[in-house]
Amino acid sequence: DASVVANVRSSLTGQPVTQGVGAAASICPYTWTRDLTLASVGTDVKNLQIFLNQTQSTKVQSVGLGSPGQETTYFGHGVLRAVAAFQAARGL
Repeated sequence: DASVVANVRSSLTGQPVTQGVGAAASICPYTWTRDLTLASVGTDVKNLQIFLNQTQSTKVQSVGLGSPGQETTYFGHGVLRAVAAFQAARGL
């Protein structure tokens, strides 16, 4: 639902939620309950990587750590780039 995208957006950017992003939310089964930033560690970071890796344009890595099936619990620069790609694709 739209609250998932709202949680990701506000957690990762600190920006207010805009209208019209609900369509993207329906594909994400995870909810974020804290701010995720560089060097964050946790299962929620791994879930974010799994979600981002479902789309070619937002893959964290193509091979190795962070790639599909090898997601980690660490929020590094690869995750940051993937989040930026996700946001850019949705005009966020």
